[in-house]
Amino acid sequence: RSPRPSSRTRRRRHRKPTIPPPPPCEPFVYDMAWPLGGVGQIGSPFGADRDGGARKHMGNDIAAPRLTPVVAVADGVVSRVAQDRGTSDCCWAIVRHTDGWQSYYIHLNNDQYDTDDGLGIGLRTDLVEGSPVARGEVIGWVGDSGNAEGTVPHLHFELRNPEGLAVDPRPSLLAAQGAAVQAD
Repeated sequence: RSPRPSSRTRRRRHRKPTIPPPPPCEPFVYDMAWPLGGVGQIGSPFGADRDGGARKHMGNDIAAPRLTPVVAVADGVVSRVAQDRGTSDCCWAIVRHTDGWQSYYIHLNNDQYDTDDGLGIGLRTDLVEGSPVARGEVIGWVGDSGNAEGTVPHLHFELRNPEGLAVDPRPSLLAAQGAAVQAD
C-alpha cells in the first residue's frame, strides 16, 4: 500500500490550471469615405434575420433625409447598376474598388420630388457598368426603393471582401463617419 499524499499535495493535484483571458478582439476597419454627402444614423444590425429568418441582413441601413447624396466610399469601377424606374429592381449600384473590395448601395431614390410614385431617378443617369468613380463622388441619392418602399428613407450599405463575402460594415462606417465629422 502506497503512502497517502499530504493534504497540501492533494490540493495541488486538484487545482485547475489558470487559463489566460483571450486577447482583445479589434473590429476590422476598412479605410473608406462616409457613404453620404450629409448626416445619417446607422441602424439595422449586420446579420439580423429578415423575412422570418429566410435571409440575413448583409449590411447596415443608414437613415437619412430623402435625396441626401450617396457617394462612392473608395475609388473603383461600377460593376452593377439597376435604375429601371417603375420596377422593383430599382435603384441600386455596386462599385468594385481598386483593391478588389466591393461596396453595395441599395434603396436609392425612385420617386419624383415630393411623391412616392416610383418614377424618379435614384442614380446618376450617366452611371453605367464600367463607369469609373472616385472616392467621395456622388453616385445617387437616398430613397426607399425595392423592398424598402414605405419605410424611412435610407441607404442600405454593404461591404464585401475580394472573395465576395459580406463583412460587418459598422466599424468602418463609424470610423468614416468620425473622420467626416472631423473634416467639417
